[in-house]
Amino acid sequence: MLPKPAMRIDHEIDEFDRDESTVEETVRTLVDAFPSNQKFTHVHLKVIAISQLYRARVLNIDAEDLAKHIWSIPDLDDMLAAGSPEVVNLIHQCKTTRRKYYSFATKFCSWHNQKAYSLWDYNVDEALWAYRQQDGFAKFKHKELLDYPRLAEIIKEFRAFYGLRRYSLKNIDKFLWGVGANL
Repeated sequence: MLPKPAMRIDHEIDEFDRDESTVEETVRTLVDAFPSNQKFTHVHLKVIAISQLYRARVLNIDAEDLAKHIWSIPDLDDMLAAGSPEVVNLIHQCKTTRRKYYSFATKFCSWHNQKAYSLWDYNVDEALWAYRQQDGFAKFKHKELLDYPRLAEIIKEFRAFYGLRRYSLKNIDKFLWGVGANL
């Protein structure tokens, strides 16, 4: 039986903050130092750091191509600032990499606008699916978690269903990640 989110969220947030503080501070420092994506070297650094520190598994051989792809997206910074969900798919659909990097794309966007973007990774996926199975907080097929606009809706439904509106998307991410890691 999964814990009731309202009863466990503060614990998971505190645990995440304690265990991941160095990672969080490192990525925040980098993104704060290079907030825009106008310069290729800045984007390249962020791709490498977010991939490595946030376990997004971008292959080393793909890092430069992915950075070039991100750097070439027109109006990227404006779309990130506006919280446009399409940005995740624009990044994810890079045609020059050996793999598609959905998890990375969500993490990259979230680090540029944590008020608008949630993360997806295996842990978050597992937690959302388990809560759907247990409590039926929303109706969706498992594969819908891989469609970013739909994922964003599902997380909003999760937040509303469990009375977690006072928590930021970042804190919801921390909770889901922690629960999913233990499934």
